[in-house]
Amino acid sequence: EFRRVSSDLPRAVHRWGDWAFALALVAGAALLEVDARTRGLLGGVAVALAVVALSTNYAKRRLGRTPPDARR
Repeated sequence: EFRRVSSDLPRAVHRWGDWAFALALVAGAALLEVDARTRGLLGGVAVALAVVALSTNYAKRRLGRTPPDARR
């Protein structure tokens, strides 16, 4: 039987985890002794993750299809 991995993790935990990971990337870029490219890469990945987290709807999905008249 196929199970989605994301269904095992509550959405609130996933939301906080996304932001904690982005913050850890920024902290790593600021605190670790790495070269400028690595620092930029860590910052860039943190920004990309923040954009994804901001655009993600963490609301619980409803089962079923959207009625055709509700689509836009």
